[in-house]
Amino acid sequence: ASTPDEIAHDAPDLVKLDRSMLDRSDADLSEALQSCRPLPVVIEGIETLDQRERCRLLGSDVGRGCLLGLPVPLDVWTGAADERVRPRAR
Repeated sequence: ASTPDEIAHDAPDLVKLDRSMLDRSDADLSEALQSCRPLPVVIEGIETLDQRERCRLLGSDVGRGCLLGLPVPLDVWTGAADERVRPRAR
């Protein structure tokens, strides 16, 4: 975990919040989101529709997790792999 001073010193272009934040209260998650502003915030580990909706309502910019898409090999993601192994469109 980084302190606000460390974040300011490194000048990031976005902030990622660990999936453990999803286990905290709405007040704690909202405070964490607000303390990162004006940077965009990515919340990691979204696995349920309820978690996605909660993050949206609390003001998350971006989410990541199994609900939103499973990891794929880089060559598949970039389109460099053979057509037979690409994930099917949903």
